[in-house]
Amino acid sequence: MTELQQQTELRSAKIARRIQLEEAARKRLAAGIEINGITLAAGETDQQAFTRLLILLREAHDLQPDNAAKTAFMNTPQVITDIRGVPHTLPGVRALRLLLVAYGAAIREQWTTHATRKAAIRTANTREELDAANRAD
Repeated sequence: MTELQQQTELRSAKIARRIQLEEAARKRLAAGIEINGITLAAGETDQQAFTRLLILLREAHDLQPDNAAKTAFMNTPQVITDIRGVPHTLPGVRALRLLLVAYGAAIREQWTTHATRKAAIRTANTREELDAANRAD
């Protein structure tokens, strides 16, 4: 095989691998993110909604008129709906905030893993390096 053929074959293999990587990432997000037995939807719109909810909870807490009201607010049971539409009641605002922060951390971890794999594919200079990047899945 000539040098040009090898480069063309490697480029084609990289494109195919990136397509597979993107499809796998879409499937993982479509399956949702499980936190403490609750699977939350993970589409872009869902992520934005959960981010806004986390901000709203912080703002609502800060706007309580006194410590007694803040304590009452924090102890208010919170309901969140999972990816299947099933509601889950959490014991208070803190539990919901912890769930949402863990959700964000899981999304970030998936994104970091995806970006790392994408970089490994992009920087592979040989078929062996590309195969090694493939085995990282």
